[in-house]
Order: sequence, then structure tokens, then C-alpha cells
Amino acid sequence: MGVSSRKSAELKIARLNSLYAALSETNEVIMRSRNRDELFRQVCHVAVTHGGFKLALLRLLDEATGEARLAAWVAYQGHLIDQAHLSHSIKASVARGPVGTALREGRHEVRNDFAAGGLQGPSRLAKKEGFRSGAAFPLKIEGKVVGALSLYAGEAGYFDDTLIGLLLKLADNVSFAIDKFEQGARQRRADQLLRLEHAVTRSLAEADTVSVALKAVMRAVCETEDWECGRYYRVDEQAGVLRFNESWSVPDATIERFIAGKREAVFGPGVGLAGRAWQSGEPTWVADVKDVARTLGAALTLETETDMRGSFHFPVKADGRTIGVLAFNSRKVREPDERLLQAVRMIGSQIGQFLQRKHAEEVVRDSEDRFRNLTQLSSDVYWEQDEQYRFTSFTERGAESIRSRRPQLIGKRRWDNDYLNMTPTDWAAHITVLDARKPFHDLELCRLNDASEHVWLSVSGEPIFDSTGNFTGYRGVGKGITARKREEQLRMLEHAVTRCLAEAESTPAALQAVIRTMCESLGWPCGRYFCADDKEGVLRFGEAWGVANDAVERFIAESRNRVYRPGQGLSGRVWESGQPLWSREASTDSRSSGTSRRSGGVLGAALVFPVISGGKTIGVFSLSGHESRAPDERLLDAIRVIGSQIGQFIQRRQAEDELAQLAQFDTVTGLPNRYLFLDRLGLMLTQAQRNDWLIGTLFVDLDRFKAVNDTYGHDAGDLLLRQVATRLTGCVRGGDTVGRLSGDEFAVMLSNLAKADDAGLVAQKIVSALTAPFDLGGHQAYISASIGIAVYPGDGGEPDILIKNADTAMYRAKEQGRNGYQFYLPQMNERLMQRLQLEARLRGALERGEFLLHYQPKVSLESGAITGFEALLRWRRGDLTVSPGEFIPILEETGLIVPVGEWVLRSVCEQIKRWEQQGVTPRPVAVNLSARQFQRKDLAAVVGQVLEDTGVHPGLIELELTETLLMSDAEEAVEMLHQLKALGVRLAVDDFGTGYSSLTYLKRFPLDSLKIDLSFIRDIVSNPEDATITRTIISLARGLKLKVVAEGVETEGQLNFLRSNGCDEMQGFYFARPMPVEDCTRVLTEDRRLQYPQAETAPDSPLLLLVDDSEDDLRVLKLALAPEGFHILTATCANDGFEILARYGVDIVISDQRMPEMTGVEFLSRVRKLYPHAVRVVAASGDDVPTITGATNRAGIHKFLSKDWDPDRLRAEVREAYQQRR
Repeated sequence: MGVSSRKSAELKIARLNSLYAALSETNEVIMRSRNRDELFRQVCHVAVTHGGFKLALLRLLDEATGEARLAAWVAYQGHLIDQAHLSHSIKASVARGPVGTALREGRHEVRNDFAAGGLQGPSRLAKKEGFRSGAAFPLKIEGKVVGALSLYAGEAGYFDDTLIGLLLKLADNVSFAIDKFEQGARQRRADQLLRLEHAVTRSLAEADTVSVALKAVMRAVCETEDWECGRYYRVDEQAGVLRFNESWSVPDATIERFIAGKREAVFGPGVGLAGRAWQSGEPTWVADVKDVARTLGAALTLETETDMRGSFHFPVKADGRTIGVLAFNSRKVREPDERLLQAVRMIGSQIGQFLQRKHAEEVVRDSEDRFRNLTQLSSDVYWEQDEQYRFTSFTERGAESIRSRRPQLIGKRRWDNDYLNMTPTDWAAHITVLDARKPFHDLELCRLNDASEHVWLSVSGEPIFDSTGNFTGYRGVGKGITARKREEQLRMLEHAVTRCLAEAESTPAALQAVIRTMCESLGWPCGRYFCADDKEGVLRFGEAWGVANDAVERFIAESRNRVYRPGQGLSGRVWESGQPLWSREASTDSRSSGTSRRSGGVLGAALVFPVISGGKTIGVFSLSGHESRAPDERLLDAIRVIGSQIGQFIQRRQAEDELAQLAQFDTVTGLPNRYLFLDRLGLMLTQAQRNDWLIGTLFVDLDRFKAVNDTYGHDAGDLLLRQVATRLTGCVRGGDTVGRLSGDEFAVMLSNLAKADDAGLVAQKIVSALTAPFDLGGHQAYISASIGIAVYPGDGGEPDILIKNADTAMYRAKEQGRNGYQFYLPQMNERLMQRLQLEARLRGALERGEFLLHYQPKVSLESGAITGFEALLRWRRGDLTVSPGEFIPILEETGLIVPVGEWVLRSVCEQIKRWEQQGVTPRPVAVNLSARQFQRKDLAAVVGQVLEDTGVHPGLIELELTETLLMSDAEEAVEMLHQLKALGVRLAVDDFGTGYSSLTYLKRFPLDSLKIDLSFIRDIVSNPEDATITRTIISLARGLKLKVVAEGVETEGQLNFLRSNGCDEMQGFYFARPMPVEDCTRVLTEDRRLQYPQAETAPDSPLLLLVDDSEDDLRVLKLALAPEGFHILTATCANDGFEILARYGVDIVISDQRMPEMTGVEFLSRVRKLYPHAVRVVAASGDDVPTITGATNRAGIHKFLSKDWDPDRLRAEVREAYQQRR
């Protein structure tokens, strides 16, 4: 290769490496940018700085105008751009060159030599500035062009295929960022409108008068939406015009003059903007009234004089009828806001319902005033009492509504009768008034009439004196006020429902609160809500409330699985008609469903009404009573309003939930998007910091995705992404997270890794999973993945840092040939510097008191009692806890472990002494001895001195040494162990099974216990080798008369295995994590014990386990085998199957052959070794049978099943296999 060619190649490689860095930096910019302008400037800057371009421009397309406006541009340092050559706005429809292609056709275009073609239109920029080549890349959101990124270079032929591929990736990242900001803007706007709706609801709920409410509502709209004034016009139905009623404005002389001029204005239907909103019943928005001033003429004269520009009017409705118009104005031009236009429909309805209710209240108040004024002239009751307050006369004048179930009143006092609303205190106050011989007015009394209905009477009276002035009694009148009290009750109910909806945190909580409020207010013992399932065309049970009553609770329980079709039962009829229904006796009503008629006397009357939103019934409320109940027409009117209120609430909540879903989840794959993924990663890192976990972060980039997308189209590309999401999810555990970051980029979070290398195993699993072909609607496509791995804490402690480093590693994987993975590897000097800093900090940590101890309990597998603890060293630097895996190796290498180890031993002894002083019975505490400590000749003397200084009984200290440490110099170990044993301490071998112990030496070591290493416990229920090793260790310990402890026990299956095989003690997360000393003291004081799983009574029928990753196949097999009388358990993966086997033990195991973790043959092969007496059956499709026939001996398979067989044959085959083995 010539010198010039070599230099050209080197420059090309350097340029590509620089652009790789640009892509990584772009990702960081996307994560950190707070607004779009900042992002666009940074993207252009990165492209110029790292990409070597002379100029980068980013344009955004305005869908309304079709113009592509310049959003940001950056020129190469030293290259002065004449801004006159930059078109700040171009029409996409006529734009020429690459940018025109990108905007109109949604594809990129590259021109590698401008000199080779004519330069017209926008390309004049290149000619004027001396650019030789250029390209434009479309920016898209869900396939729709939203802008273009244009790049210009100073040399011809600058854009090769590799560079173009990287720039397409850059454009994808920018597109994702634009989508992110738009989603954020939509969410913020939704939150703002939600706050406005809540403010309106609060204003209406808290206002005492209509005037106060209207002012509060207008103020809320103006301040939230930045309008300067608001006016309310009410409909004068008699005159047929709109009249000014109320206003609110910012303090401003011009605005006040504008409002003053509007006070006397009236508008007929269609006259002016207010009249148009009244006539159409729809909101009216004018961005600038100057544009319509000529059309509307005199109606807008005042707007023109006061320089009003933006104008917005919307109708206020009640029962579908416009009763007023709210108008808002601003001196700014205000473009229409579709989201606000949608929101005000609901706000207008809220205000309309409020005004209607207030009008009804005013009518009632007027009626009450008239009643009080005419009481002396007109009454329903006249009565007289003697000086002992006994009735001497009581006359009812008609008024059937007040006739009551009562004994004869003559000769009795008023309080001798059973009035429902009066307490002894109330009567005492009334008697005080009588004893003072004062008149009384409007004493309200409630009783039951002959129909068991509540009847209200308002009583007034005055004292009677004879001609000599002697008191002779009382006389007075009474007026029936049942109708008024009913109106008050219904108004309070509407207020209560409004409060429930305004205060509820969720839709279910709101519905339950509303049901309870209505039941308690109206005297119904039970209420249910059924929601419409439009997809299935049925009503389904949603929420319910009922009084504490066995019959009611049974009725509600029976309702939970009930569905109604249109016209079926009372609920189905209401859903179909959209009108409420009242049944006097639902249990005998032919319109009722079977559930109601079989209610066993629970049901009497029923009130069923629709929940309506946007004119559509979206659900049905059903209130039920014990007794027969006559229809209440006023209540039927009220619940129409309540049903509309609830419908609006549900509609708003659904919109909020949908926005939240869009804000957090990818719309194509359903996976968490970048923001939710980063949020979850941040939460996981917080846990990892507390628990010393390793967290793996994988950055997965799909190779060849763009080729598939371009070849088969966006729909196929989306299908491919969904299938990739499914495969990725299948490669990780339930506690891990898979997210889609952008385009063809995914990320995986692996929680609580045992070791960093495990992340590589998952990455390889993903690589293998994605190499299988993808079926894209008849087309087979092949892709691969390049994966970068970063591991917390070594590769970063923040989400964005881990993503950035994993991204960097991913590009390295691409450089290595793709279809593989790479761990993030920072520069060696950086790691060395970090280590030196850590070591320097460690040297003073002991003196600064930065070390602390946590304790993990050990428990007896026989009694469940805590038998001891293991002391575990922690290092806290300020607010940061350093992982033991980071600092303990440094302590070992530097020798600092010796003084730190002595501190640990002394701290443990002091803590044991404190427990004794507190009256807490201490348990033995294990302390780990390092190799450096064990090699010191004075170890026994140091331990003895600490025991003497603290006065702790030696038997409460257990020293743990690793198997490898003891066997490295067995003879020296024997001598040192005997010295330690002579002190009276206990001795244990830690991590047993990982070294190469000699039985001869084991017998010579004065040990008390062996600890089985957690590497064997982890897979003890699924790995026959680990199970065998564990059994062997337990048997060996018994033979040597040593106690055996299993560490790392996390599952019930592991626990059952260890108990059944005679293990003495366990230690692990299944019982407790390492904990601070305060928590240890508490568990000792409380005598907390291991709670064994509750033993289940063994079923009379054989236990059968079905293992299949397809839930559909599991359902089919279970249904087919159920008649055979087996007790059937199911698992959707091999690991769950092993756990079930360990917990229960089974008679028959049927496993699918094709499973993601392992084949059925592999699974049953392990089952054969672990549970040799179990009948083993493999289920497969017809194509798999020849493949697995040869595995019969290895797995000991007793029978093959074909999933294609009919149920009778499946049962016969399984029955035969089981009977042959019995």
C-alpha cells in the first residue's frame, strides 16, 4: 500500500472512530438535555466536532404550514458562514436537493460531489461556502417525517457506506430525542389541564354562591392558561339573549375598561363570538380577533379599541342544553390549543351541573322563605298543649305525606313519641326553651309514615297565657317539609360524589367511595359497578360495597364473575337503553337476571343507572336493598347528573392513564422506554448500594435491522422489534428489566448478579436467541446483535454512566465483527488510579471509624431458632457504602486485614457483652479469619487477649477459615487450630467443597462445623451433581460428628432439600439478609424463628407435574388429564419445575421437549438422578419424536406423548405409564 493510500485509510479510520465517539456522546446529550433547543445545538456541535463536517443544520417540519424551520446550526471552528446563505424557513413541498428528499420522501440522500451536478435552490449554500459534498437524513417519529439533519463536508467522496450507516444511527437517536421531548410536553400539558380541572372542581365544591364560584373558575382558567380576563354570559331564555353576569381579570386599566364596556352587551344566537358558541353548542377559538373583525363588525368594536387579540369562548351546559357561555381574552395572539378545547367540554359540563344545582337550591330557598312568611296563614298541622306540655289538640289538614305510624298523641308530650332525628340532648334543649316560656320556630322532626317512608315536619309554637298572665300551655302549627329535606339530601349527595371523585387517587378507589356514599346516603345496603367491555361486548364486574352482612357479602361474591350482555337483566337493559331503571322487587322482577332472582331474599328493590361519557354508556351502577321500595322520581333525575359526573371522571382518568403509558412504555414493543428503564435502573442501583449487589447493564444494538426495515417496510420492522422484545424478555429473569432505548437499540438490566461474568452468559444467551430466523408475515429475516456490558459498581454508579459505558462497549463489539459482546474496559491507568485512591483511603478508615459490622443469622433446621450469627465487614465512606468485593482484596494484599481483623473480633466480643448487659441471651458469632491473620504466629495470643479484655465466654466465638486456606499448609494448620481450640473457641470450615480436603487432615482438625459453599446450594434442586455433593458433605460431617451449615439458602425448595437430607443449620436470604446490630438485637429479643412452610396434606390421588413454557399447551394437557383423577401441578419453565419437585415431590413428571432453558430430555435426565422413582414422560410434536428417541436411556423416559393425540389417548398413555411403574 502506498503512503498516500495508507494515510487516507488512517484518516478514514480516525474519522469513523471519532464518529463512534460522536454517537456515544449523542446518547449522553439525549439523556442530559433539558430542552429541545439545547439538544439540537449539542447534536450539531457533536456532528461538527467529532464527524469532521464543515456545517451541520437541523430543521423541524411544521405540519400546519408545511415549512421546515431552522432549529439549530453549527459551523466548523474557523469557518465563517454568511448567514444570508442560510434559509431559515423553507417549504418542504418545493425544497430541492438532499433536504427536499429527506423532508418529502422520508429517505436520506447523499451527494458526494456537488461539482458533478447542477446546484439549484438550497444547494446554493454549498456553492457559496465551498462545500464539496453533503447529505440529509430524515428525522422521524413512528414513520412520520418531523425534520431533517443536513451535513456538509469540505471534500468530495466524504460519505462512504460505513459513515452513512453511522449517520443514520445518529438521525435515529435524534428522532428518539424529539419524540422524548414531545411526549414530555404532552405529559406536562396533560398534568396542567388536570390541575385546571381539579381547580375548577375545588372552586365549585367550596363556593358558597354562584358569583364566588364563577369568579374562582374564571381566575383558575386565566392563571393556568395565561388569559387576561374572563366573562360569563347567562342565557336569558325569556328574552332569547345572552346577558353579562360575572367577570374576573388581571389588574389592568385597559382590561377593566374592556370588561366595563361588555357589561351592558347582549348577544342573540349567532351574534358575536359568544352568540356563535351559544348557537353551535361548541367552543369557538379565534387566534387574532383582527382577522375576523371585518366579518363580525360592531360585535368586536371594543376588542379592536382595547387591542384584544386572542379570544376563546365555550358553552356551559346542563342536561345537554347550553345555559351560558364563558369568554376569555388576551392581548396576545393565541393559536388554538386542541387539548384545552377538549378539556373545556368537561369543564363546561361541570359548571353547568353546578349552576343547575344552585338554581334548584335558590328555588328551594325561595320556597322556604315563602313558607315561613305564610306559616301562620297556611299549615298542615295545628296543635295545642297544656301547661305540662301534653297535647290537648292535634289536627292534620289533609297532607297524606305527613301521616305517621304513631299511637294517639292526645295526652302525651312531644318527646314521648319516636322521632328519628332527635337525641336526648336535642330534647333537653327544646324543653329549656319551653320552660322559659319562649316561642320556638322551625323545629324539624322526622318520623316514619304508614309506608315506612321518612316524613319531615317543621313545627313552630308560642306560649299561651290566660287573662291573668298565668301560663296555660303552648299552641302552634306544623308544615310538611319532606320534599325540601329530600332536595337537601340529594344536593348533599351530589356534593359528596363530587368530593369522592376529586379526592380519589385512582378510579377503583373513586368508584368504591361513590358506591359507599350513595348507599349510606340513600339507605341501600349494597351497591355494585359493572364496566363495559367493548371488545367482548359485555358488562363485567368492577367494584362493589356492602354493609357487613353475610348474605350481602355472598351476593357480591356471586356477582364478581357475572357478565351481562345488552338487554340481559336490569344492568344489561340499562346499558342498552342508557336510561335508569327502578325495580320495586328485583328478586321477582322478570327483567332481572338469574343472580338477582336467586339472591335468597337479599334483594328487594333495585336502582340501576348508566354511567355516561361522551353520550356513550361506559358502565352501570346497581344499588340493591333488602325490602321493596317504591320508585323515587326525584332521585331518578338526580342520578342522571351523578352518572354523567362519574362518566366524565372515568374518561379523564383513562386519558391520564393512557398518557402515563405513552410516557413510560414504548408504543411498538410495550417495553419500558428509555426514561422508565433509566428510572428502574436508578432504583435498582439504590438497592444495590444498600445490599452490595452487582448490577449488569447490557446495551443491545441490532445488526442489519435497517436493511430489514428498508426491504420489507415499517410494519415488518415493527413486527421484528416486537419479536426481538419477546426473545430478549425470555433470556432474563423475572426481576430483570428489558427496555427499548430508541430505533434498534435495547437495554437490559440484570439485578443482583453472583459475579460479573454472569452478565456475559446472559449476553451470549441473547446473541444465540437472536440468530434464529424471524417470521415477518411470510418473509424470513435474519439479524444479529452487538452487545456492550457495563457492571455496577466497577463501571459506574449512575444510570446514564452505565448506559454510556455499555454503549461504548457495544461499539467495540461491532468493531470486533458484530454478533457478539464485549465488557466495558476503561483505561488501565484509570483503574490503577482508582485502586490507589481506594487504598489510600483504606489506610485511614479504621482510625476514622468508617468500618462497621452487619450480622447474618444462622438458624436450626430442626427448631427454627437462631443458633448464631456471622459477622460481616462493611465500609462506609460518608454516604457511600463500598462493596466488600472491592476493598477486602486490597486489605488482604496490603496487610491492613490484620489490624482490621483484630478490630472485627474485638467489636464482636464487645457486642456480645452488651447483649449480656441488656439481658439478651447472646448466640455464638462467627468471625472470618483471613490468610494473613492465620499465618501470624501470634494469632492465638491475640484472640486470647481479646477474650480476656472483653470477658466474653470463648464458646460464643466461632472462627471461620476457608477450606483452601487450611489445605495450603495442612500441618501448620493442625497446630494453629489446636492452639485456638485450646482457648475454648469454636472452629468452622467456610466454603467447604470448593477446595481439595483430605479426609486424613479433616479428622485431625479440631473442627466444630462445616459450611457448604453457596455455589452448591444455588442449584441444589436442579443440578444432580450439586445435590450429590451436598448429600456427601452432610454425610461426611455426620461421620466426623461435625455440625453442617448451608449458606446461601434462598428458596423453599432448597430449604426442603436440606431438611430432608439432615442438614443442621442454614444461613441465607430465605430467613434474613445481613443486618445492623440494632435489628439483630430485636430479632433476639423477639425470639424470631424460621417459619417452615405449612405442610400440605398429601392428596389421595397421584401427584402429576406438567412442565411446558406454553401456557396454552399446559391448559390443554391439564384439561385432558383432569378426568384421570391426578392432583396436577404446573410449571412454565424447568427451574420452576425443579422447585416444585423439591417442595412437594411428585409421582409423574410430564415435560415438553422444546423449552428455552433446556430440552425436555435434559430436564427429565436430571429428574431421573434427583427423583429416580418418579415416572418420566416427554411430550413432543410429531417432528420431535425421532430426535429424542435415542435419549431414552439417558433420561430414563418411560413414555412419549404426542401433543397431537386426542385427550382419550393421552389419558390412556399416562395411565399405562403410571401403572407399569407402581
